[in-house]
Amino acid sequence: MPAQLRHAHAELRAGFVAAPRTRAMGVGREVSAVHRDGHTFFVDVQLSAFATRNAAYTFAVLRDVTERQLEAARLRELADHLAHANEALRARAESLARLDAEKNALLGMAAHDLRTPLSVVLGYAELLTDMPPDDPIRAHREVLDMIVLTARQMARILDDLLDLATVEAGTLRLARFPVDPLTVAADAVAVAGLSAGRRGITLTLEGEPGLPTVDLDPDRFGQVLGNLLGNALKYSADGQPVHVRVARRGDDAVDFSVIDQGQGIPDAYLAHMFRPFEPGGNQPARGERSTGLGLAIVKRIVEAHGGSVSVESALGQGTSFHVTLPIVPRRSTPPPSAPIALSP
Repeated sequence: MPAQLRHAHAELRAGFVAAPRTRAMGVGREVSAVHRDGHTFFVDVQLSAFATRNAAYTFAVLRDVTERQLEAARLRELADHLAHANEALRARAESLARLDAEKNALLGMAAHDLRTPLSVVLGYAELLTDMPPDDPIRAHREVLDMIVLTARQMARILDDLLDLATVEAGTLRLARFPVDPLTVAADAVAVAGLSAGRRGITLTLEGEPGLPTVDLDPDRFGQVLGNLLGNALKYSADGQPVHVRVARRGDDAVDFSVIDQGQGIPDAYLAHMFRPFEPGGNQPARGERSTGLGLAIVKRIVEAHGGSVSVESALGQGTSFHVTLPIVPRRSTPPPSAPIALSP
C-alpha cells in the first residue's frame, strides 16, 4: 500500500477480520497500490472470507486496472473537449444567426430606401421619352433611353434583393387557392411575349387537356415562371424558340417546363445554380446584368408551395427547367394566407 494509505488500510483490514463480509468479483474496490519496483498503479480488490473447522481465511484477488483508469481519464478529457467544442459551435451558430438577421434587415432597408428615388428617376425619364417628336428634348433620346434602361435594371435588382430578404427572413406570405395551371402559365407567357417578339423569339405554350387545379399563389408563382422565362430569353440568341409545357406528372403532381435552345449551362454550375449570388457560367446574349438571385428566389418560392424545381442542360443544346407542384382537391373559397418559414 502507498505510505499515505497504510494507516487507513490497517484499520480497514482489522475491521474486515472482526466482521468478515464478502465482496463478490466485479464489485470490488479500486485503490492505489505500489509495485515492487516502486511505481504506483491502480488495482481492483475483491475480498472473500471463509472458515474451516480449524481456522478462518481471507481470500483476496487484486487486478491491475491502470489501463482502465487511463482510458476513463482519456474519455473524460474527450468529453470535456467535446463539451467545449459544442459550446463554441453553439456560440458560432448564434453569431451567424444574428449576422444573417442583420443582413436581411440591411437588404430590406436598402431596397426600400432606394426604391423611392429610383422610381422618381425612372418616372421622369419615361415622361421625357413620351414627349412629342418635335420637342427639342427628343434630340437627346439616346441618352434618355439609356437612363430608362439603367433605371429599370436597378429596379429589378432592388426587387430581387427585397424578395430575397423577405424569403430568408421567413416572412414570405402566400395567398394560395386552387388555380388552373394552364391559366397561370398563359399569363406568364403573355407577359414575356413582348420581350420575345422584339427579338424574333417564338414563345409557345403547350398544355395537356383536362389538368386538375393546383394550390398556389398566382402572383408569386407568376414570378417563378417570369424568372424562368426571363432567363430563357436572356440566354437565347435572337430567333431561337422558347417553349413552355404544362402536363401532369404521375397521379398527384403537375409539371411546368420552360425549355430553350440557347447556350446551355456548363456541368460545373448545375450543382449550385440555385444558390444566391451564384454565377451562371454563361454570358447573356445581349450582355444584360444579373444579380444571381433569380433562381435562388425561384427555388424558395417553389418549395414554399410544397413543390420542387430541377434543371437539365447541355452546352450548345439548350436548357430545360422543370417545376413540379402537388395537385390538390378543388375548394370553393380561397384559404387565408399564412406566414411561410423558409430555410436558406
